Formats: sequence, structure tokens, C-alpha cells
Amino acid sequence: MTAADIVIEGGLVWVGPGELYEDGLVHVQAGRVVYAGPRREVKLPEGTPRLNAQGCTVLPGLIDAHVHLTTNSHHGRVVPSDVFRGQVSKPGKLLHGLRNAHRALASGFTTLRVMGHRGVGEIELRDFIQEGLAVGPRLLVSPWWITMTNGHGDLFYPPYTRREQ
Repeated sequence: MTAADIVIEGGLVWVGPGELYEDGLVHVQAGRVVYAGPRREVKLPEGTPRLNAQGCTVLPGLIDAHVHLTTNSHHGRVVPSDVFRGQVSKPGKLLHGLRNAHRALASGFTTLRVMGHRGVGEIELRDFIQEGLAVGPRLLVSPWWITMTNGHGDLFYPPYTRREQ
């Protein structure tokens, strides 16, 4: 048993479409959900901490499959993405990414698929979280994208210029 072991029981457990259990159980072992479903005679390690979730709804974890993690995290100061990307340092972007990761985790997202912004530390943040040096959801990072010629993100195509008529 580790510090990341827990049983959450007695609540309304939603596993997915068509899978809703009024007296459900979620078993987390070593920080990973190993069972989510109806409460029944599930073999649980002796001494596993239990949390009574009666009257609550329990989700074993959500996934957001398209996240730009290292973008502006100030709720009160909206900044256009191109301005933010051009004016904030790489360490600053990484700290915004960490704040965004914390917010995602607090909202129930245990996995994020990160559409990367090359060279701002998203891969390192993923590794820090995996090593336990930072708290956040599991990150699946795509540090850069593949695009067609002149597609969104083509770094080699000449920039568009307006021609005078």
C-alpha cells in the first residue's frame, strides 16, 4: 500500500455512457484507478483508506485530448495568444502551464493531451509530474505538429504578404 491508495465508496459512480452505479466504488492503487464500478465484493488490500462518498458523484478521471497548456492562465487579464507567445519568457510560459495543469486536475482532468509549443518546457513538466517533483495530471505531449505545405504551422513556407493592385 502506498500513500496514493484509496477506496472511494458509496457514491454515484459514473464510468462512461450507460455505466452509472448508485452505490459505486472507485479503487485507486499507487495513484492509478484500478477499479470503478458497482460496490461489491471487490478484493481490497487490508488497511486501504476509505472515503465515504454517499451523496456525491464520483468520476474516475476525465481526459482533455486537445490542450494548449503553456498559454495565458490569468483569468482577469485576457491576452491574445500571439501577444502572449511573443512577450512572455519561456520560464513564464512554463509557470502558466503549471497553473493550467493544476486547474485541470482540480476540475477532474487526470490526463491531458498537450498540443505543444516547442521549447517552452512541456516535456520537462511532464517528466517532473511523472517523477513526483510537481503535481498535475498525466501529460501526453506532442512538442510540435506535422502539417501540409502552407498548412497551419508550416515554418518553411514564405509568410503571406498582401500585394498592391
